[in-house]
Amino acid sequence: IRLSRPVLEIRLSRPVLETRLSHPVLEIRLSRPVLETRLSRPVLEIGLSRPVLKIRLSRPVLKTHLSRPVLKIRLSRLVLETRLSRPVLKIPLSRRVLEIRLSRPVLETRLFRPV
Repeated sequence: IRLSRPVLEIRLSRPVLETRLSHPVLEIRLSRPVLETRLSRPVLEIGLSRPVLKIRLSRPVLKTHLSRPVLKIRLSRLVLETRLSRPVLKIPLSRRVLEIRLSRPVLETRLFRPV
């Protein structure tokens, strides 16, 4: 996958995100059990300094093969209701599986080692 621009850009009419979801909003499933990646900066950056949500890769090339979901964000209740002037999440991809669960008004980030 070669990406030269943000892979996902969602523009909101106001700088506030309020949502109630019962399923994962983003789930990427890949079939092979090998991880190959060369990234020296965070691969995921969510910035809420403007009414814009951007998820982007810091480098234009990503090679990855995982047997489990790479990124899973679960929103089971009203978990995000905020106005922020700086990025809220910067995650460096250093482990094989990344899972972010938002089940309460508290952010929990869990990184698992390769199985």
